[in-house]
Amino acid sequence: MYGSPNQALTAPFSIVLSEPTAKKFFGNIDPVGKVLEIDTDEGRQNLTVTGVVSDKRGKKPCASELFPFDEQ
Repeated sequence: MYGSPNQALTAPFSIVLSEPTAKKFFGNIDPVGKVLEIDTDEGRQNLTVTGVVSDKRGKKPCASELFPFDEQ
């Protein structure tokens, strides 16, 4: 929906959101490049939105709404 699939999770502190989650936090604007502050076990972190996954089929591809960068 937004962002590049090839670039979405290549940088640390990046995150891809589901479409409903993106609308919840950013309304109808393109959230790519915007910062989302979240609470984690390590404290607050600023994550840069690098993509939004479409939810058009009505089925979620997985149970998560947030897809953070994972360097593993």
